[in-house]
Amino acid sequence: MASAVIREILEGKPARDISWRDGGAPAAYLDYHHLVHQGVDPALFPKDAVYTQVPPGFFQKYKFHLVVLGALLLLLVSAVVMRLRWFMQRQRQQNREFQLLSQYRKLVDNMPVIYLRKRIAGGSSGSDFEFLDVNPAFEQVFGCTRRQILGKRLSEALSCRDKLSCLAETEQTVHSFVVDGAKGLRYYDKLVFSSSEAGIKDVFVSTVPKSTWPWRGWNGTAPSRRS
Repeated sequence: MASAVIREILEGKPARDISWRDGGAPAAYLDYHHLVHQGVDPALFPKDAVYTQVPPGFFQKYKFHLVVLGALLLLLVSAVVMRLRWFMQRQRQQNREFQLLSQYRKLVDNMPVIYLRKRIAGGSSGSDFEFLDVNPAFEQVFGCTRRQILGKRLSEALSCRDKLSCLAETEQTVHSFVVDGAKGLRYYDKLVFSSSEAGIKDVFVSTVPKSTWPWRGWNGTAPSRRS
């Protein structure tokens, strides 16, 4: 209010033309810097006085730093939240993949036909391959467990299981062969399907009745036939 009166006087308005105004409750106006410079303890300063040249408080002094720090903390919290959301989505995706793999594993294990997944061996003549997966029906017919055969090449496995030779890679999609089992000769048809992955093939082997066998008079060498 006093500043308004002073402004009017400075603008040339006569003091007599300025209306009377209530200046409010009186107060002591003290120079904070001068009192401190004279050695007066700030704890002794009157509480009801109005002080000039008061040094800035903590917030006023570090306002910019506090704003920057708050922005950084906000960015950090946002990054952590986004990371947690990504991790949870990734975890859900991995759970779905695990469920799909479990279902695939159950399907393969419960197949009534022989199944094997193989990778064509590089640098071989074309007949050799690496075992990537087999099912229990494969183990039962060929007499070797999944643990024993996975990761091995056919050429390595033939040393202990010569009946595996019928699985040698051919250019045919359908291939017929005979396996001498515990209950006599068993007749099979092998179907080979190329995977979307380069060099990977899925092989399904099913038994067929002898009456439907495409040839007679087997002499110990199982010939192949094209589909």
